[in-house]
Formats: sequence, C-alpha cells, structure tokens
Amino acid sequence: MMARTFSEIFFGLVGACVVVGTALFAASLIYAQVAAPTPAPAYQSAANATWDTLLNVAVIDGDTINADIYLGRDVLLRDQRIRLEGVDAWETSRRRRSVTVTDDEIEKGQAAAKALSALVRESQVQCLTDGGRDVYGRCLGRLRLIQRDGSVIEVEGWMRANGYDRNEQPPPR
Repeated sequence: MMARTFSEIFFGLVGACVVVGTALFAASLIYAQVAAPTPAPAYQSAANATWDTLLNVAVIDGDTINADIYLGRDVLLRDQRIRLEGVDAWETSRRRRSVTVTDDEIEKGQAAAKALSALVRESQVQCLTDGGRDVYGRCLGRLRLIQRDGSVIEVEGWMRANGYDRNEQPPPR
C-alpha cells in the first residue's frame, strides 16, 4: 500500500471541491431559469378580463372617453383615456393633421359625441379592458351601460345601430 503525501491529499480534495462546486453552480443556474418568475404578459387574456366600473366619465369624441377606472378593493386608476374598441366615429375637429376632415364629418362626429355623452350621463358605465393600449397610449376597452331599469346597452352595437360608426351605413330614416 502506498502512502500518500499531504500535498496529494490536499490537492485531491481541492480538485473534488472544484468539481462539486462547479456542479452545484450549474445546477443553481438551471434552477434559477426554471424557477424564475416569468414576466407578466402585456395584456390579460379575455378570459381574465373583468368589467370595471367607470367614474367621472367625460366623452372626448364618439370613440374616446376619459374616466377613472374603479378596479375594486379601493383601487382607482385616475384620469384614464379610453379608446372604444369596435367603434370608429367621425372626427369632431381638425386636430389630426394626418387625415383630411370635412365639415360634414365634423358635424357627424359632434353628433356622435353628443349622443354618447347623453347616453352615459344617465347610466352606470362599465368597461371591459384587457390592459392593451393603442399607439397613442390610450387604454383599449369595450363599454356597456347599465340603465336605471337594469337593462344593458352595449355601446359598440348602439353606436352602429344609430349611425354613429363611420364604418356602418346610417339606419334608414
């Protein structure tokens, strides 16, 4: 039997520690990748979206409102600009320089804004959002209005049915 020297034993243990340490380090990296929380998506799925109550609603134009979004549990998102999905109303002014707006279109846009404003004034307003935003930073959402008698108005359909959506033909009069 051959006797080992102190340096052989010492360097043998150091080598073993390096191998074990490297293995543990590699294992920790793999665990960190598996166990690390994944970033939340930029939007929720429609299945997770909820109808939130809107307060202090102000109509900007026929397809944009400003409101406080009450999320429940005393959480309030103040002063949120919300673009109504599924509605494309005419412009109410010539602010957008990227499109040509006629006087007729401005008149239709103002009528759409006035009608929407009258509709939301007497209703409990709810908004379904998925957290998405448009290129201007506005929340994207769908509105429904709970009337005093308990009936529900889906704003998108109401705007179309009443001729306030530029993609739909006005109803026959």
